[in-house]
Amino acid sequence: MAFTKTFTYKVPDDYLAQTDSLGKTAEWTYDGPRWLFVFVDKETNKWIPSQSCIGFNREPTTGDIEHANVRAGIDEIAVQIDMSSPSDEEAVIASILFPKDTGKASGYTQKDYKIAGDDTVYYSRPEPISPDHAYAADEIEYDQAAGAWKSPLPWFKPWISMEQHKAARDTLVADAQANLDAEATENGGQGNLTDQQRAALTAFIGELNGIYTKFAAADGWGPHMIPFPDDPRTPWIDGYDYRVTDYEELIDAATGLTKSSDVPDAAVLESAQVQTLRDGTKAD
Repeated sequence: MAFTKTFTYKVPDDYLAQTDSLGKTAEWTYDGPRWLFVFVDKETNKWIPSQSCIGFNREPTTGDIEHANVRAGIDEIAVQIDMSSPSDEEAVIASILFPKDTGKASGYTQKDYKIAGDDTVYYSRPEPISPDHAYAADEIEYDQAAGAWKSPLPWFKPWISMEQHKAARDTLVADAQANLDAEATENGGQGNLTDQQRAALTAFIGELNGIYTKFAAADGWGPHMIPFPDDPRTPWIDGYDYRVTDYEELIDAATGLTKSSDVPDAAVLESAQVQTLRDGTKAD
C-alpha cells in the first residue's frame, strides 16, 4: 500500500524563473513508498535521478541497507529517505521520483496565458508548478559530510533562450521568403503557387516579423511561451504546379486542389481519384 504525505514547498516567481522574491509556495501530496534509497555520485555529490530508487513500504532491514550499498558500488552512495518525517529537500526528491499527471485532462489546474483584448489561449501550463518542474533534479547535491541535501535546491532551467527562438524565427522567415522569391523563376516565371497561396505565405512572413511585438517580453512572454503561427506550406507538395490549368474550377486528380481553392475537399478528391483509376484501366 502506497504511503502519502502532504507537504509545502517553495516555487519560483514564475515557471522557469530563477528567483523566488515573491515568496510563493505550493502544496503537494506525495504518493509512493515510505522508505527510499536514492543514489548520489560520490565524486560530484550530485543526485542521479536516472538511477531511480529502491523503495520499501516496511522499514528497511540491515540486509536491505547492504543491498542498496552494493547497488551503489564504489562510484555512488545510497542515501535513505523516510517520507514519514522528510526534510523539505527529501520531500521534493521523493515527489520527483513519483510524479503525478498534471495535464489538463487529469483535472489539474492550468494557468492560461492570453493577450489583452484577445481571448485566445496562446500558452497554458499546470499551476501550481509541480516539484519535478520547479527544481532541476540533475543539479541537486548531497553534502556527504553533513549527511544532508544542500539547500536551496536549484531551480528548473529554461531549455530555450530568446536568442534561440529568434534564430528559429529568422530561419522560418528566410525559408518562406525564398519560396516567394522562387516564384519569379519557377514555371517559366509564372510560378507554381496560386494567388491565395502567395498571399498566405506573405501573411505568414508578416506574422513572424511581428511576433515579438505581439508577445512582448515586457508583458511577461518568455521564449518557451511564444508560439509560431501555422505554416501554410505544411500541406503543400514541394515543386508541384498549383496553377496547372486555365479553368478556375478544374479538379486535379492527384491532389483535389483547384486554382481558386487551396484546400482539398475530401469528397471531390475521392471522386476524382476513382474516375482517374477508371480512366486508366478502361478497355480500348
